[in-house]
Amino acid sequence: MRSAYLPIAVSSCVLFFVSGLAAVPHRRDIASHQHRRYHGNGSTIQATHQFPPNTWLENLAVRSNGQVLVTLVTSPDLYLVDPSKPDPVLVHKFTNHLSLLGIAELEHDIFYVIAANYSQPDNHNTPGACAVYQVDMCKSPPSVALVAHFPKAVFLNGMAVLSKRDKLLLVGDAGAGVIYRLDAKTGDIAVVMDDPLMKPPKGAPVGLDGVQIRDKNLYYSNAPLGLLVRTPLCANGTAAGPAKVILRDVEIDDFTFDAAGQIYLAVFFKNLIMRLTIGDTNATSIAGPSKWLAGPTACKFGRDKAGDNMLYVTTNGGLGIGDASKMAGGTLTRIGPM
Repeated sequence: MRSAYLPIAVSSCVLFFVSGLAAVPHRRDIASHQHRRYHGNGSTIQATHQFPPNTWLENLAVRSNGQVLVTLVTSPDLYLVDPSKPDPVLVHKFTNHLSLLGIAELEHDIFYVIAANYSQPDNHNTPGACAVYQVDMCKSPPSVALVAHFPKAVFLNGMAVLSKRDKLLLVGDAGAGVIYRLDAKTGDIAVVMDDPLMKPPKGAPVGLDGVQIRDKNLYYSNAPLGLLVRTPLCANGTAAGPAKVILRDVEIDDFTFDAAGQIYLAVFFKNLIMRLTIGDTNATSIAGPSKWLAGPTACKFGRDKAGDNMLYVTTNGGLGIGDASKMAGGTLTRIGPM
């Protein structure tokens, strides 16, 4: 997520149990992908769902059945989008918070969501209000439970699975420029990484942004600095060696990997999806600009047979990077086949 040097989207959440799943009422400004298709740089770009104006989609997680969980910055809402159905479903509203950020699946259909108190219209963040919650989609209705508060965190954003066996997550504090380890079993937290490449540059509210783990390496973006960085990891989440910049001069919000290890980048201000091939030092644009890629915030590949070659992208509709009166709602966009 980006702030005002991005409008710095922060998330929010609280301990509640879901009373049920409610479909969002049908409205004309929630567009089905069957009706909206555009082509960009050889890839088909489809708006799977467009949310109402002034809705900032921040992050996503794809379930094994192909459904997509989406977090919002402009409200503390977690939505479920089924690409085969017209309306998104509200999974849970975290009413003690203002917005949601990163999301990760630690066990089958058990997800962890970052929440904090950030108000997008006035770009105000409350340090010390961040928390991580568990959302158990195995249950009907899904259950939501507090895992841990982060009283010293400034603005949590990205999150990745460190160990499924040991139930460990790494959580990025974009405001402080550090990485926390979270034990999802006990709720214990500890700062395990603090590197200058994670820090916000002078005048920017955040630095460290997207956080991913692959092949015992931590990857993270620093959007204001235009960096993508790789650091080898120890099993406990500390650094096993020095950080290495693998891409420069690209303002990346979040990113993901394909099966071959290529990196797909959500490039926020340019309304692009770019790809970094293994061994290259330059990224190539593969989709956009497009109205359905206005302010891309995160991306993930589909997981079911129908969607495993499709890239899903959350966007904020351009909110915070132009005239708000002219902004469309954020979208869940699908690109492919890849």
